[in-house]
Amino acid sequence: MATQREAERAVDRHERELSMLPNVVGIGVQPVEGQPTEYQVAVYVSEKVPRPELAPGDAIPEVLEAAAGDDQVCVSVTVIESGEFTFE
Repeated sequence: MATQREAERAVDRHERELSMLPNVVGIGVQPVEGQPTEYQVAVYVSEKVPRPELAPGDAIPEVLEAAAGDDQVCVSVTVIESGEFTFE
């Protein structure tokens, strides 16, 4: 369970490594469905690929760590297939 601020810190800490993974087109923060005071990191991908089909190191982690004062908090990650983004 993470607050919005903790989820934002997780994005700040891990954005660079997440953005380098295959198919990642965006990263954000959103409330956990049905839990409006709990937040998660949302990773948007052009196409979802089953975890067993990914090369080692290419899978999006299920949780990310973020600083919460002197402690570390685990923030859940959801993967959302969004398709490709283009400018027209």
